[in-house]
Amino acid sequence: MPQPKENSPIKRDILFRVHLLYAAFVLIAALVFARLIWVQLFSSEVAYNAERLEGRIFTDEIIPARRGNILTRDGEPLATSLFRYQVEMDYGSPGFDSLRTFREQSDSLAKLLALYFRDKSAAAYAQAMQREHTPAATASPTARIRSCRAPKGASPAGGTGCGARSS
Repeated sequence: MPQPKENSPIKRDILFRVHLLYAAFVLIAALVFARLIWVQLFSSEVAYNAERLEGRIFTDEIIPARRGNILTRDGEPLATSLFRYQVEMDYGSPGFDSLRTFREQSDSLAKLLALYFRDKSAAAYAQAMQREHTPAATASPTARIRSCRAPKGASPAGGTGCGARSS
């Protein structure tokens, strides 16, 4: 069996074509990489388009959680969500530190409470508020108001102060 020559013209031609193809692929890859670097770092058009599209694509929206029932397969409730409301008053706010202002405005509060809860009349609410907020009910009305104020530096949302409860 004859051995092929090591430096035959066919072999040189094939190797030349392979090296040429290899160099072409490396050159194309270098051009693509250089264009990628140029577009990402030096092109102002990309930054402009990114800012324009960001407002159309990404939006921040707070979606409240939908509460409901957790049911079994046959429709029986395992857990239900019940709304709970807690009404609190800040006795350190303006209006509560003046007995005269409180007496002037307590009747409108009593009317609104009576309309909302519908369990007592406005007069009953007004009488209860007057009874709770008279100087005879406490030793000193100003002492009661001062004792309900939050200490300096404490925020009402932090849970300190008069009537604060953790939920």
